[in-house]
Amino acid sequence: LSGEPDAVDLHEVRDTLLSTVTDLGFTPNDDTDTVTIKYPVQQYPEKVKSMDIEKLGAIEGTLWGIKGQYLIFDVGVINVRKYTGYTWRVSS
Repeated sequence: LSGEPDAVDLHEVRDTLLSTVTDLGFTPNDDTDTVTIKYPVQQYPEKVKSMDIEKLGAIEGTLWGIKGQYLIFDVGVINVRKYTGYTWRVSS
């Protein structure tokens, strides 16, 4: 969470996976359209501080970005998957 993620060649990963499933007898869908999704991060925290909404009650801060399942705020990070099923209210 404290730095830019490593670049991954998704075309290479796709080709490896297609080769594997073909070897196992599956016929993959030959959909080769590429979709690029970029979640920009304005700034990465120098030190990662995980926050617990149940203990804090609310979080007030500026959203810096998203990395994987984490929301990165200026005051810390939240693992969104931990709060599956919760109702969120966001305001500006």
